[in-house]
Amino acid sequence: MGRVRKPDDDQGAMDSLLDTMTNVVGILVIVLVVTQLGVGDAVQRIGETLQIDPAELEQKKTEVVNLQDQQQLLKQDLQALQTSDEQELTAQIQRLQVDLDKNVLDLKNLRQKNRQTEDAMAKQKKEVEQEAKKRQELEEHIRSSLAEVSSLRARLDETPERVVLPAKELRLPNPRPAPQGLVPVSLICTKQRVYPLAPLVFGELQKAARSRADSLVRTRRKDLYKEPGKGIDPDEFVKAFSRSPLRNEYYDVQMRAGGDGYPKLTLNPRENAGIREKLLENKSSKFQKDLRSIDPKKYYIRFFVTSDSYETYLIARSIAKSYGFSAGWLPQPAEWKFTGNMGGEIRLGPPRPAPPANPQPAKPPPKKNVID
Repeated sequence: MGRVRKPDDDQGAMDSLLDTMTNVVGILVIVLVVTQLGVGDAVQRIGETLQIDPAELEQKKTEVVNLQDQQQLLKQDLQALQTSDEQELTAQIQRLQVDLDKNVLDLKNLRQKNRQTEDAMAKQKKEVEQEAKKRQELEEHIRSSLAEVSSLRARLDETPERVVLPAKELRLPNPRPAPQGLVPVSLICTKQRVYPLAPLVFGELQKAARSRADSLVRTRRKDLYKEPGKGIDPDEFVKAFSRSPLRNEYYDVQMRAGGDGYPKLTLNPRENAGIREKLLENKSSKFQKDLRSIDPKKYYIRFFVTSDSYETYLIARSIAKSYGFSAGWLPQPAEWKFTGNMGGEIRLGPPRPAPPANPQPAKPPPKKNVID
């Protein structure tokens, strides 16, 4: 069971607290007073015992001044030393920068030289490889040639000696002018064959070519007349004309633009066409049938002869003479092809300029010796 406080007990506790606090304050006041008294006595004692010597004071002042001067000199030396070090460092940095730039340039030149050397080595390597390949091909060709020579020698040893035939004497035709009033009938002797020409087949080819050209101009004007005032474009015309072949039993026909602006037809003799030498003397051959259909009083025979078919021409000329025809020839190189005008009104390129008011008459070409 707890104790019940009385009002008189609380009052007694507060009195005891107040007495204690009063005692503490009093003690603090006494300590403060004693301290103040001790400090004053100490100050008085120090003042009585401290004595300053004027000479020593002046000496100390002089030392202080000297120390200040020495400090100033040291500062100047330090500043000069710092300046000298900075200049030296700057100069050293500049020298290093120059060396660095030189080394960079040398390195760049060395790299460029290395690249050039590598390119040259690569090129030389490629050339060496090509030379090795060529040498290998040449060695292979030599081995093949030696094998072929050995084979030919073996065949030659097995072949009996050829009998030398007597020399054949050939008489060259004696050219002279063609008879007046006779119209030429042209033939081509090439590839050891005789090919009929004008007017036997070339007229038909001209007619077919003109028909195709007229049809192209009608149906493809936009493609052919590309630029106003410049006429038919020659390249487009030849390209359009050549899309489908034009040929007969003897020739393949090739179209081209002539220098005078008019289309030209080039006749390429077809392989295995024409009349062979062995059939020329056959009376049922087309060559002799054509000769029998022509009047020798109105026509003469003109041969275009390439260099590989001279003997063929001699045979054909002899047969033509047997039918009473005058005959002549025009020698041509082996690669020669007959070219003639297509005819008609079609002209390629810009229109021809108007002729002068009083044109000078052209000199007639010299007459050719076309018969013999």
